[in-house]
Amino acid sequence: NICVNIKPKPSIYTASGFFCAGQPDTLSAFGASTYTWLPFNLTGPNIVISPSVSGCYTVIGTNTAGCTNTTTGCYSVAPIPNITVSGNNAVCAGGSTTLTATGATSYFWSPGGFTGSSIVVSPSVNTCYTVTGYNAYGCSNKTVKCVSVQPGAVISISGNNVLCGGSSANLIASGAASYTWSNGMTGPFITVSPSVSTCYSVIGQTNGGCTGMAVKCITVQNIPFLTVTGNTNICQGSSATLQASGAASYWWNTGATSSAIVVNPNVSTSYMVIGSNGACQSSINVNVTVRPKPFVFILGGDSTMVCAGDALTLTAVGASTYTWNNSSTGSMITVTPTASTVYSVVGTSTNNCTNSAAKLIVVNACTGISANTMSESDVQIYPNPSSGLVTISNQSAESLNVKVYDMIGRELLKKQINGTQTLDLSNYANGTYIVRFEKGNKTLYKKLIIE
Repeated sequence: NICVNIKPKPSIYTASGFFCAGQPDTLSAFGASTYTWLPFNLTGPNIVISPSVSGCYTVIGTNTAGCTNTTTGCYSVAPIPNITVSGNNAVCAGGSTTLTATGATSYFWSPGGFTGSSIVVSPSVNTCYTVTGYNAYGCSNKTVKCVSVQPGAVISISGNNVLCGGSSANLIASGAASYTWSNGMTGPFITVSPSVSTCYSVIGQTNGGCTGMAVKCITVQNIPFLTVTGNTNICQGSSATLQASGAASYWWNTGATSSAIVVNPNVSTSYMVIGSNGACQSSINVNVTVRPKPFVFILGGDSTMVCAGDALTLTAVGASTYTWNNSSTGSMITVTPTASTVYSVVGTSTNNCTNSAAKLIVVNACTGISANTMSESDVQIYPNPSSGLVTISNQSAESLNVKVYDMIGRELLKKQINGTQTLDLSNYANGTYIVRFEKGNKTLYKKLIIE
Protein backbone atom coordinates (compact mmCIF):
# COMPACT_ATOMS: atom_id res chain seq x y z
CA ASN A 1 0.00 0.00 0.00
CA ILE A 2 1.20 3.48 -0.89
CA CYS A 3 0.10 6.35 1.40
CA VAL A 4 -0.13 9.72 -0.36
CA ASN A 5 -0.15 12.90 1.83
CA ILE A 6 -2.29 15.46 -0.03
CA LYS A 7 -1.79 19.17 0.97
CA PRO A 8 -4.84 21.48 0.75
CA LYS A 9 -4.81 24.63 -1.43
CA PRO A 10 -5.46 27.97 0.25
CA SER A 11 -8.87 29.54 -0.20
CA ILE A 12 -8.28 33.11 -1.51
CA TYR A 13 -10.74 35.93 -0.92
CA THR A 14 -10.37 39.57 -1.99
CA ALA A 15 -12.14 42.81 -1.22
CA SER A 16 -12.86 44.39 -4.55
CA GLY A 17 -12.22 48.13 -4.66
CA PHE A 18 -14.11 51.23 -5.81
CA PHE A 19 -11.70 53.93 -6.92
CA CYS A 20 -11.86 57.62 -7.72
CA ALA A 21 -9.77 58.29 -10.80
CA GLY A 22 -6.21 59.09 -9.99
CA GLN A 23 -6.76 58.83 -6.22
CA PRO A 24 -5.08 56.08 -4.17
CA ASP A 25 -7.12 53.31 -2.55
CA THR A 26 -6.46 49.80 -1.11
CA LEU A 27 -7.08 46.27 -2.44
CA SER A 28 -7.02 43.52 0.20
CA ALA A 29 -6.67 39.69 0.02
CA PHE A 30 -6.90 37.05 2.75
CA GLY A 31 -6.83 33.21 3.12
CA ALA A 32 -3.13 32.62 2.34
CA SER A 33 0.21 33.48 3.80
CA THR A 34 1.77 35.38 0.92
CA TYR A 35 0.27 37.16 -2.03
CA THR A 36 1.31 38.32 -5.44
CA TRP A 37 -0.85 40.82 -7.32
CA LEU A 38 -0.97 40.92 -11.07
CA PRO A 39 -0.67 42.99 -13.22
CA PHE A 40 0.71 45.31 -10.52
CA ASN A 41 3.62 43.02 -9.51
CA LEU A 42 2.96 43.97 -5.91
CA THR A 43 3.05 41.66 -2.89
CA GLY A 44 1.34 41.61 0.44
CA PRO A 45 -2.21 41.18 1.60
CA ASN A 46 -2.98 44.89 1.00
CA ILE A 47 -1.84 47.00 -1.89
CA VAL A 48 -2.48 50.68 -2.68
CA ILE A 49 -3.16 51.64 -6.27
CA SER A 50 -4.31 54.81 -8.07
CA PRO A 51 -6.03 53.62 -11.23
CA SER A 52 -7.34 56.05 -13.77
CA VAL A 53 -9.72 53.56 -15.44
CA SER A 54 -11.65 50.50 -14.28
CA GLY A 55 -9.80 47.17 -14.46
CA CYS A 56 -9.34 43.57 -13.20
CA TYR A 57 -6.54 41.94 -11.25
CA THR A 58 -5.31 38.45 -10.25
CA VAL A 59 -3.92 37.59 -6.87
CA ILE A 60 -1.84 34.44 -6.28
CA GLY A 61 -1.94 33.21 -2.72
CA THR A 62 0.53 30.67 -1.21
CA ASN A 63 -0.08 28.91 2.14
CA THR A 64 2.50 27.62 4.56
CA ALA A 65 2.50 24.22 2.90
CA GLY A 66 3.65 25.82 -0.31
CA CYS A 67 0.44 25.19 -2.09
CA THR A 68 -0.99 28.04 -4.21
CA ASN A 69 -4.31 29.21 -5.39
CA THR A 70 -5.52 32.21 -7.47
CA THR A 71 -8.49 34.42 -7.59
CA THR A 72 -9.55 37.26 -9.86
CA GLY A 73 -11.36 40.46 -9.01
CA CYS A 74 -12.29 43.68 -10.68
CA TYR A 75 -12.49 47.33 -9.50
CA SER A 76 -14.41 50.30 -10.74
CA VAL A 77 -12.95 53.79 -11.29
CA ALA A 78 -15.27 56.81 -11.05
CA PRO A 79 -14.23 60.21 -12.41
CA ILE A 80 -13.18 62.96 -9.93
CA PRO A 81 -14.84 66.40 -10.16
CA ASN A 82 -13.05 69.15 -12.06
CA ILE A 83 -13.37 72.12 -9.68
CA THR A 84 -13.06 75.71 -10.89
CA VAL A 85 -13.54 78.93 -8.88
CA SER A 86 -14.60 82.28 -10.33
CA GLY A 87 -14.35 85.68 -8.59
CA ASN A 88 -12.01 88.63 -8.27
CA ASN A 89 -8.35 87.94 -7.72
CA ALA A 90 -8.03 91.26 -5.86
CA VAL A 91 -10.25 93.42 -3.67
CA CYS A 92 -9.85 96.89 -2.28
CA ALA A 93 -9.26 97.24 1.43
CA GLY A 94 -12.61 97.04 3.15
CA GLY A 95 -14.24 95.58 0.04
CA SER A 96 -15.57 92.10 -0.69
CA THR A 97 -15.87 89.65 -3.55
CA THR A 98 -17.97 86.55 -4.29
CA LEU A 99 -16.15 83.30 -4.96
CA THR A 100 -18.19 80.68 -6.88
CA ALA A 101 -17.10 77.05 -7.31
CA THR A 102 -18.38 74.80 -10.09
CA GLY A 103 -17.79 71.16 -11.18
CA ALA A 104 -19.13 69.25 -8.15
CA THR A 105 -22.36 68.66 -6.29
CA SER A 106 -21.26 69.79 -2.82
CA TYR A 107 -18.46 71.98 -1.52
CA PHE A 108 -16.44 72.78 1.57
CA TRP A 109 -14.41 75.98 1.88
CA SER A 110 -11.35 76.67 4.00
CA PRO A 111 -10.65 78.84 5.86
CA GLY A 112 -14.06 79.58 7.24
CA GLY A 113 -15.70 76.15 7.06
CA PHE A 114 -18.36 77.40 4.66
CA THR A 115 -20.44 75.11 2.45
CA GLY A 116 -22.24 75.86 -0.75
CA SER A 117 -21.01 76.74 -4.17
CA SER A 118 -20.70 80.53 -3.51
CA ILE A 119 -19.27 82.45 -0.60
CA VAL A 120 -18.65 86.19 0.00
CA VAL A 121 -15.24 87.04 1.44
CA SER A 122 -13.87 90.33 2.82
CA PRO A 123 -10.21 89.66 3.56
CA SER A 124 -8.17 92.28 5.36
CA VAL A 125 -4.87 90.73 4.15
CA ASN A 126 -3.90 88.63 1.15
CA THR A 127 -5.71 85.28 1.61
CA CYS A 128 -5.91 81.96 -0.28
CA TYR A 129 -9.19 80.02 -0.12
CA THR A 130 -9.31 76.22 -0.69
CA VAL A 131 -12.55 74.61 -1.86
CA THR A 132 -13.10 70.83 -1.86
CA GLY A 133 -15.81 69.57 -4.21
CA TYR A 134 -17.59 66.21 -4.05
CA ASN A 135 -19.48 64.48 -6.89
CA ALA A 136 -22.25 61.89 -6.75
CA TYR A 137 -19.69 59.05 -6.53
CA GLY A 138 -18.19 60.55 -3.42
CA CYS A 139 -15.05 61.46 -5.29
CA SER A 140 -13.48 64.78 -4.40
CA ASN A 141 -11.10 67.29 -5.78
CA LYS A 142 -9.90 70.67 -4.56
CA THR A 143 -8.61 73.92 -5.94
CA VAL A 144 -7.23 77.13 -4.46
CA LYS A 145 -8.29 80.73 -5.11
CA CYS A 146 -6.02 83.49 -3.79
CA VAL A 147 -7.38 87.00 -3.25
CA SER A 148 -4.98 89.91 -2.77
CA VAL A 149 -5.98 93.02 -0.83
CA GLN A 150 -5.13 96.36 -2.41
CA PRO A 151 -5.04 99.52 -0.35
CA GLY A 152 -7.92 101.94 -0.92
CA ALA A 153 -7.32 105.45 -2.18
CA VAL A 154 -6.48 107.81 0.68
CA ILE A 155 -7.69 111.15 -0.69
CA SER A 156 -6.86 114.61 0.65
CA ILE A 157 -7.89 118.06 -0.57
CA SER A 158 -5.78 121.18 -0.16
CA GLY A 159 -7.07 124.71 -0.53
CA ASN A 160 -8.68 127.55 1.39
CA ASN A 161 -11.10 126.78 4.19
CA VAL A 162 -12.38 130.37 4.30
CA LEU A 163 -13.21 132.53 1.31
CA CYS A 164 -14.27 136.15 1.01
CA GLY A 165 -17.44 136.83 -0.94
CA GLY A 166 -16.75 137.28 -4.65
CA SER A 167 -13.39 135.48 -4.46
CA SER A 168 -12.38 132.09 -5.84
CA ALA A 169 -10.45 129.18 -4.35
CA ASN A 170 -8.25 126.51 -5.93
CA LEU A 171 -8.91 122.97 -4.64
CA ILE A 172 -6.31 120.26 -5.32
CA ALA A 173 -7.01 116.56 -4.66
CA SER A 174 -4.22 114.01 -4.18
CA GLY A 175 -3.86 110.30 -3.37
CA ALA A 176 -5.38 108.69 -6.49
CA ALA A 177 -4.95 108.40 -10.25
CA SER A 178 -8.29 109.89 -11.34
CA TYR A 179 -10.86 112.11 -9.68
CA THR A 180 -14.54 113.01 -9.97
CA TRP A 181 -15.86 116.02 -8.03
CA SER A 182 -19.35 116.58 -6.66
CA ASN A 183 -19.82 119.51 -9.04
CA GLY A 184 -19.24 117.24 -12.03
CA MET A 185 -15.66 118.34 -12.71
CA THR A 186 -12.90 115.79 -13.23
CA GLY A 187 -9.18 115.94 -12.62
CA PRO A 188 -7.21 116.77 -9.49
CA PHE A 189 -7.56 120.58 -9.78
CA ILE A 190 -10.72 122.71 -9.74
CA THR A 191 -11.45 126.40 -9.15
CA VAL A 192 -14.64 127.29 -7.27
CA SER A 193 -16.35 130.61 -6.50
CA PRO A 194 -19.15 129.84 -4.03
CA SER A 195 -21.50 132.64 -3.00
CA VAL A 196 -22.47 130.83 0.20
CA SER A 197 -20.66 128.36 2.43
CA THR A 198 -20.37 125.09 0.45
CA CYS A 199 -18.87 121.61 0.88
CA TYR A 200 -17.14 119.92 -2.08
CA SER A 201 -16.49 116.14 -2.24
CA VAL A 202 -14.19 114.22 -4.55
CA ILE A 203 -13.99 110.49 -5.30
CA GLY A 204 -10.52 109.31 -6.28
CA GLN A 205 -9.70 105.99 -7.97
CA THR A 206 -6.33 104.25 -7.99
CA ASN A 207 -4.87 102.45 -10.98
CA GLY A 208 -6.03 99.23 -9.32
CA GLY A 209 -9.62 100.42 -9.26
CA CYS A 210 -9.80 101.17 -5.54
CA THR A 211 -11.59 104.34 -4.53
CA GLY A 212 -11.61 106.81 -1.67
CA MET A 213 -13.44 110.02 -0.90
CA ALA A 214 -12.63 113.33 0.76
CA VAL A 215 -14.71 116.40 1.58
CA LYS A 216 -13.64 120.06 1.70
CA CYS A 217 -15.98 122.64 3.21
CA ILE A 218 -15.43 126.32 2.40
CA THR A 219 -16.90 129.01 4.62
CA VAL A 220 -17.83 132.17 2.70
CA GLN A 221 -17.47 135.39 4.68
CA ASN A 222 -18.82 138.75 3.60
CA ILE A 223 -16.35 141.53 2.84
CA PRO A 224 -17.00 144.38 5.31
CA PHE A 225 -18.87 147.36 3.87
CA LEU A 226 -17.18 150.15 5.79
CA THR A 227 -18.54 153.61 6.52
CA VAL A 228 -16.98 156.39 8.57
CA THR A 229 -19.02 159.16 10.13
CA GLY A 230 -17.90 162.25 12.00
CA ASN A 231 -16.96 165.89 11.52
CA THR A 232 -14.43 165.92 8.70
CA ASN A 233 -14.20 169.72 8.43
CA ILE A 234 -12.71 171.31 11.53
CA CYS A 235 -10.96 174.46 12.58
CA GLN A 236 -7.29 174.37 13.48
CA GLY A 237 -6.85 173.36 17.11
CA SER A 238 -10.13 171.48 17.23
CA SER A 239 -10.59 167.70 17.37
CA ALA A 240 -12.75 165.36 15.32
CA THR A 241 -14.29 162.02 16.29
CA LEU A 242 -14.28 159.48 13.46
CA GLN A 243 -16.63 156.51 13.91
CA ALA A 244 -16.16 153.42 11.71
CA SER A 245 -18.88 150.81 11.28
CA GLY A 246 -19.59 147.74 9.16
CA ALA A 247 -16.94 145.31 10.45
CA ALA A 248 -16.15 143.18 13.48
CA SER A 249 -12.72 144.69 14.19
CA TYR A 250 -10.79 147.74 13.04
CA TRP A 251 -7.26 149.02 12.59
CA TRP A 252 -6.50 152.69 11.91
CA ASN A 253 -3.32 154.03 10.39
CA THR A 254 -2.88 155.89 13.67
CA GLY A 255 -2.39 152.51 15.37
CA ALA A 256 -5.78 152.61 17.11
CA THR A 257 -7.89 149.44 17.08
CA SER A 258 -11.19 150.81 18.34
CA SER A 259 -14.11 151.60 16.09
CA ALA A 260 -13.97 155.32 17.01
CA ILE A 261 -10.92 157.57 17.25
CA VAL A 262 -10.39 161.22 18.19
CA VAL A 263 -7.92 163.10 15.99
CA ASN A 264 -6.37 166.55 16.35
CA PRO A 265 -4.62 167.28 13.05
CA ASN A 266 -2.85 170.60 12.54
CA VAL A 267 -3.20 170.33 8.79
CA SER A 268 -5.62 168.54 6.50
CA THR A 269 -4.96 164.81 6.91
CA SER A 270 -6.18 161.55 5.38
CA TYR A 271 -6.99 158.71 7.78
CA MET A 272 -7.36 155.06 6.72
CA VAL A 273 -9.23 152.34 8.58
CA ILE A 274 -9.14 148.61 7.79
CA GLY A 275 -12.19 146.63 8.88
CA SER A 276 -12.15 142.85 9.26
CA ASN A 277 -14.81 140.15 9.47
CA GLY A 278 -12.52 137.28 10.41
CA ALA A 279 -10.46 136.49 7.30
CA CYS A 280 -12.04 139.14 5.07
CA GLN A 281 -11.27 142.83 5.20
CA SER A 282 -11.68 146.10 3.37
CA SER A 283 -10.42 149.63 3.87
CA ILE A 284 -11.67 153.16 3.50
CA ASN A 285 -9.98 156.57 3.56
CA VAL A 286 -11.50 159.66 5.12
CA ASN A 287 -10.07 163.16 4.74
CA VAL A 288 -10.24 165.58 7.64
CA THR A 289 -9.95 169.14 6.34
CA VAL A 290 -8.36 171.59 8.77
CA ARG A 291 -9.48 175.19 8.28
CA PRO A 292 -7.02 177.79 9.56
CA LYS A 293 -8.01 179.90 12.54
CA PRO A 294 -7.85 183.64 12.01
CA PHE A 295 -4.89 185.42 13.56
CA VAL A 296 -6.72 188.05 15.59
CA PHE A 297 -5.06 190.87 17.44
CA ILE A 298 -6.01 194.32 18.70
CA LEU A 299 -4.53 197.56 17.47
CA GLY A 300 -4.63 200.63 19.73
CA GLY A 301 -4.10 201.18 23.38
CA ASP A 302 -0.36 200.76 22.95
CA SER A 303 0.61 203.88 24.85
CA THR A 304 2.22 203.37 28.18
CA MET A 305 -0.18 205.81 29.73
CA VAL A 306 -3.93 206.18 29.35
CA CYS A 307 -5.67 208.81 31.40
CA ALA A 308 -8.97 208.09 33.08
CA GLY A 309 -11.87 209.22 30.92
CA ASP A 310 -9.83 209.55 27.74
CA ALA A 311 -11.40 208.16 24.61
CA LEU A 312 -9.44 205.26 23.16
CA THR A 313 -9.97 203.52 19.80
CA LEU A 314 -9.32 199.75 19.66
CA THR A 315 -9.30 198.03 16.31
CA ALA A 316 -9.47 194.26 15.84
CA VAL A 317 -7.85 192.82 12.76
CA GLY A 318 -7.34 189.36 11.26
CA ALA A 319 -10.94 188.14 10.93
CA SER A 320 -14.15 188.97 9.10
CA THR A 321 -16.55 189.61 11.96
CA TYR A 322 -15.95 190.46 15.58
CA THR A 323 -17.67 190.31 18.93
CA TRP A 324 -16.18 192.25 21.84
CA ASN A 325 -16.59 191.49 25.51
CA ASN A 326 -18.49 194.74 25.90
CA SER A 327 -21.06 193.32 23.44
CA SER A 328 -19.92 195.61 20.65
CA THR A 329 -19.58 194.23 17.15
CA GLY A 330 -17.44 195.45 14.31
CA SER A 331 -13.71 195.68 14.04
CA MET A 332 -13.33 199.09 15.75
CA ILE A 333 -14.61 200.28 19.12
CA THR A 334 -14.06 203.51 21.07
CA VAL A 335 -13.84 203.13 24.82
CA THR A 336 -13.33 205.56 27.72
CA PRO A 337 -12.07 203.36 30.54
CA THR A 338 -11.96 204.95 34.01
CA ALA A 339 -9.96 202.08 35.44
CA SER A 340 -7.59 199.49 34.09
CA THR A 341 -9.66 197.17 31.90
CA VAL A 342 -9.13 194.08 29.77
CA TYR A 343 -10.82 194.27 26.37
CA SER A 344 -11.17 191.01 24.44
CA VAL A 345 -12.58 190.22 21.06
CA VAL A 346 -13.58 187.02 19.28
CA GLY A 347 -12.94 187.12 15.54
CA THR A 348 -14.66 184.82 13.04
CA SER A 349 -13.09 184.21 9.63
CA THR A 350 -14.89 183.58 6.36
CA ASN A 351 -14.33 179.82 6.87
CA ASN A 352 -16.28 180.09 10.15
CA CYS A 353 -13.27 179.50 12.39
CA THR A 354 -12.72 181.72 15.41
CA ASN A 355 -9.86 183.04 17.46
CA SER A 356 -9.61 185.64 20.18
CA ALA A 357 -7.34 188.40 21.37
CA ALA A 358 -7.24 190.49 24.50
CA LYS A 359 -5.55 193.68 25.56
CA LEU A 360 -5.11 195.17 29.01
CA ILE A 361 -5.59 198.95 29.08
CA VAL A 362 -3.84 200.41 32.11
CA VAL A 363 -5.53 203.63 33.21
CA ASN A 364 -3.81 206.34 35.29
CA ALA A 365 -5.35 209.34 37.01
CA CYS A 366 -3.10 211.54 34.84
CA THR A 367 -3.35 214.60 37.10
CA GLY A 368 -1.56 217.33 35.21
CA ILE A 369 -0.74 215.01 32.31
CA SER A 370 -2.20 215.48 28.86
CA ALA A 371 -4.35 212.75 27.34
CA ASN A 372 -2.70 210.14 25.13
CA THR A 373 -5.43 210.06 22.49
CA MET A 374 -5.00 212.21 19.45
CA SER A 375 -7.96 214.39 18.49
CA GLU A 376 -9.79 213.56 15.26
CA SER A 377 -9.09 217.13 14.18
CA ASP A 378 -5.36 216.68 14.55
CA VAL A 379 -5.12 214.56 11.41
CA GLN A 380 -7.20 214.06 8.27
CA ILE A 381 -7.11 211.36 5.60
CA TYR A 382 -8.95 211.74 2.29
CA PRO A 383 -10.50 210.72 0.03
CA ASN A 384 -11.85 207.71 1.93
CA PRO A 385 -12.82 205.43 0.16
CA SER A 386 -9.93 206.00 -2.23
CA SER A 387 -8.72 204.58 -5.50
CA GLY A 388 -5.19 204.43 -4.08
CA LEU A 389 -3.98 208.08 -3.92
CA VAL A 390 -4.52 209.18 -0.31
CA THR A 391 -3.80 212.63 1.17
CA ILE A 392 -2.84 212.86 4.85
CA SER A 393 -2.94 216.28 6.52
CA ASN A 394 -1.01 216.85 9.75
CA GLN A 395 -2.58 219.89 11.45
CA SER A 396 0.26 220.42 13.92
CA ALA A 397 3.91 221.30 13.63
CA GLU A 398 4.86 218.05 15.37
CA SER A 399 5.89 215.19 13.09
CA LEU A 400 3.27 212.49 12.50
CA ASN A 401 4.25 208.83 12.23
CA VAL A 402 1.93 206.87 9.94
CA LYS A 403 1.65 203.05 9.75
CA VAL A 404 -0.66 201.12 7.40
CA TYR A 405 -1.85 197.58 8.33
CA ASP A 406 -3.92 195.03 6.47
CA MET A 407 -6.81 193.29 8.21
CA ILE A 408 -4.68 190.42 9.46
CA GLY A 409 -2.31 192.80 11.19
CA ARG A 410 0.63 192.90 8.81
CA GLU A 411 2.45 196.22 8.67
CA LEU A 412 2.51 197.33 5.04
CA LEU A 413 3.84 200.93 5.20
CA LYS A 414 5.62 203.15 7.68
CA LYS A 415 6.16 206.85 6.98
CA GLN A 416 6.77 210.15 8.82
CA ILE A 417 4.68 213.09 7.66
CA ASN A 418 5.00 216.81 8.30
CA GLY A 419 2.22 219.00 7.03
CA THR A 420 0.22 217.54 4.15
CA GLN A 421 1.42 214.67 1.99
CA THR A 422 -0.06 212.34 -0.61
CA LEU A 423 0.61 208.59 -0.40
CA ASP A 424 0.31 206.28 -3.42
CA LEU A 425 -1.38 203.05 -2.25
CA SER A 426 -2.69 202.08 -5.68
CA ASN A 427 -0.58 198.90 -5.72
CA TYR A 428 -2.55 197.58 -2.74
CA ALA A 429 -5.44 195.21 -3.33
CA ASN A 430 -8.93 196.55 -2.93
CA GLY A 431 -10.15 196.14 0.62
CA THR A 432 -10.12 197.62 4.09
CA TYR A 433 -6.92 198.77 5.80
CA ILE A 434 -6.12 200.22 9.22
CA VAL A 435 -4.05 203.43 9.44
CA ARG A 436 -2.32 204.19 12.71
CA PHE A 437 -1.24 207.73 13.52
CA GLU A 438 1.31 208.40 16.24
CA LYS A 439 2.34 211.77 17.58
CA GLY A 440 4.47 211.60 20.70
CA ASN A 441 2.58 209.35 23.08
CA LYS A 442 -0.74 209.91 21.36
CA THR A 443 -2.31 207.47 18.88
CA LEU A 444 -5.28 207.46 16.57
CA TYR A 445 -6.66 204.65 14.29
CA LYS A 446 -8.72 205.14 11.20
CA LYS A 447 -10.14 202.79 8.56
CA LEU A 448 -9.12 203.28 4.95
CA ILE A 449 -11.02 201.67 2.11
CA ILE A 450 -9.34 201.19 -1.25
CA GLU A 451 -11.65 200.35 -4.13
